Amino acid sequence: MFWQCIGVSGSDGVSVSVTEGDSVTLHTNVSLNQQEKIHWYFNDIRIAYIKGDLSNSCTDVQCNSGTERFRDRLKLDHQTGSLNITNTRTTDSGEYKLEIIKGSESETIFSVTVIGESLCLKAGYSSDSASLGASVSLSLVSII
Repeated sequence: MFWQCIGVSGSDGVSVSVTEGDSVTLHTNVSLNQQEKIHWYFNDIRIAYIKGDLSNSCTDVQCNSGTERFRDRLKLDHQTGSLNITNTRTTDSGEYKLEIIKGSESETIFSVTVIGESLCLKAGYSSDSASLGASVSLSLVSII
């Protein structure tokens, strides 16, 4: 049996805790058109983007050569710009910044914490059983 910790809080950003090995999706809550640009950063390093006609996009190494932190574990939804991180690791913990540029620029910070199963239990999280590799989705209520 595996445990999953999930938490969402904060008015200036969105926070989530996820069990190591699970997937997490950071939602933009937008539908892309050809005028929008979406940029994703992890601790101030660009890890994904979609520009203009959607054929101009990248994730991980394609965005920055020599940056292999995620090694094929990032998936970018080309219709919404949402970012999915699969097989999370504790080293994936940190700030993920979403920039949406459409006339004006908006920014949202996602604070992601990846923790091991035993830490969830010690922290006293109320939890449900979940199998390893389960997905967690995090949706934005609004983008300012």
